[in-house]
Amino acid sequence: MKKDSSIENNIIDSYYNEASYSEDLTSETDELFDEKLHNSLEKMDIIDSLDFPIDINTLEIINKAEAIKAKNKLRREYLIFISVCLVIISSFIFLAFNVDIKIIIYAEVAISVFLPLTLIPIAAKVKTKGAER
Repeated sequence: MKKDSSIENNIIDSYYNEASYSEDLTSETDELFDEKLHNSLEKMDIIDSLDFPIDINTLEIINKAEAIKAKNKLRREYLIFISVCLVIISSFIFLAFNVDIKIIIYAEVAISVFLPLTLIPIAAKVKTKGAER
């Protein structure tokens, strides 16, 4: 094993002209290794010579991604809003057919009186929570 690594090191040194490699290659494995080394180095030279025009504007990509994310969030919020509205309207229609109209009127008055009283503190809390961020 040690001899193989020393042979490999000698072949590599001879390729880069760092040391004189006076020994002749005595076996087929040494010749094959030398051939593989030359082939791989030629492939590396070909890859180095290629010029890849890489002009990536990362800020523009990030802005597009954020715009897509905001658009998807807006769609989801609209869908939720429409779904909730349909549920509320359909429940009012269901109640109108199955319950006395006086109960519906009392419920609407109660909702219109108490809903603002509960929504104002909730909105203020959400607003202050958003300002802290």
